[in-house]
Amino acid sequence: MINAGDLREIIKIQEPQRVSNGSGGYTTTYIDVIPKTYAMVVEERSNPKEIANQENINNYIHFKIRYRPIDFIKLGYRIVWRGFNFTINNIKIDVMRTEIDIFVNSEIETSAR
Repeated sequence: MINAGDLREIIKIQEPQRVSNGSGGYTTTYIDVIPKTYAMVVEERSNPKEIANQENINNYIHFKIRYRPIDFIKLGYRIVWRGFNFTINNIKIDVMRTEIDIFVNSEIETSAR
């Protein structure tokens, strides 16, 4: 169960759409599926790993929102939170249909949130 006080952050959920660029290729644009919703955001952990002698930081973030029976969320959609973009790669729906857990990871190289 989510308490109203836990939903302190505002996020936006967007759907990617491929649009022809006129020269035979495509560009990806994003369309708002849920233009504004409140969420609980928990930064689970960061995982530093070294690739080609360069340290890359992957942050694992957990978003929790109320269940929405009208707006469906799919893997590959994008969450915008505080100016950062996250690709949705894991969704868990509560058995009682009260909340949706969304798990993402992203490379964020700053503590500015």
